[in-house]
Amino acid sequence: MHNAARWPALLAVMLAAALLLAFDWVVRQGMHQGAQHRAAQVAKADAEWRCAALPQQTARRDCHALTRWRTGTSTRAGAAGRLSGLV
Repeated sequence: MHNAARWPALLAVMLAAALLLAFDWVVRQGMHQGAQHRAAQVAKADAEWRCAALPQQTARRDCHALTRWRTGTSTRAGAAGRLSGLV
């Protein structure tokens, strides 16, 4: 009967280990997603800076329209064909 009393404790330890592993996975995925988000923000800021540095106002406007289209903040599908060489 001594071994029968150990099964609930062993099951509790196994369950705690599984929950700890699941928590670790969730935290790691959150950190990875945060790093991707920060990298995307840096890339977007860099693209906006390059657009602002263009010498002609029409080129700047078209470049900004293209970057908005690529990030999904605008639905200007026609801008992609006209502006493919700007960015």
